[in-house]
Amino acid sequence: MGEPSLTEANWQKPNGQTDARGRTLQPIELTTPSNYGTSNDVTLNDSQLTNFAAGYINFYTCNGVITIPKFNDHSADDYAFKTVQAYAGSRDIVQVDITGIASGGGGIHCVRDARVARVTTAAALV
Repeated sequence: MGEPSLTEANWQKPNGQTDARGRTLQPIELTTPSNYGTSNDVTLNDSQLTNFAAGYINFYTCNGVITIPKFNDHSADDYAFKTVQAYAGSRDIVQVDITGIASGGGGIHCVRDARVARVTTAAALV
């Protein structure tokens, strides 16, 4: 099963599924960039592109901001921005060039640093 077959199989999984409130899930398609691998005038080599994770689905929502990947494919980046923005509500959208991360097969979630708030009083432990 190649990537197109896997993509189609995964696209079909939410069909008929609902969220916790019983609302039918409505998947939104995000295209993949076709021109990627160059950032700040540096182009990745074939070895670096072998595991390149070129997808916008790996975004991160935190503190009123949705951080989405940027691959320097102006058309695809703009489409992803506008598509996510339509569902973002009052959240700001920030695109971050992840060429270096994606060259290792990673995305935004791979580099985020989730930290638990520090407890400062004994009363908060109860």
